Amino acid sequence: MNAPERVLKAVNHEEPDRVPAFESAFTNNTIMAHYGITVRSLTKIPKVPKFILKKGSENKKILKTGMKDLYEFYRRAGLDLVPSVASLFPRKILKGGIILDEYGRLMRNEAYKKDGTVIYGYVGGFFKSFED
Repeated sequence: MNAPERVLKAVNHEEPDRVPAFESAFTNNTIMAHYGITVRSLTKIPKVPKFILKKGSENKKILKTGMKDLYEFYRRAGLDLVPSVASLFPRKILKGGIILDEYGRLMRNEAYKKDGTVIYGYVGGFFKSFED
């Protein structure tokens, strides 16, 4: 059974061959390299003017290039569902490179210390504590 068949069976309340696999935000250069994906992501976070970040996030050609390796990784890792670029658009770029997303989360590009993977790190948002 392939990924689309597996997901459609689950959505239709039928029994697929296995539970569809999903990961919402996987970013790790070391594991991607393990699956044979050439890592082209930045290992250093450049200081980019706000207007360039905004244009880059709105340009379909740039987004397509950036997501190509990630989607190939998901395929090789056997994941059935992947996030859509439509749900990853920043809604507003704030001072200091902080990104406000559609869920009200405040995120910032950070480098993962072990291998330099550039990730979005959560820096705040609507919920201030576990109780919220």
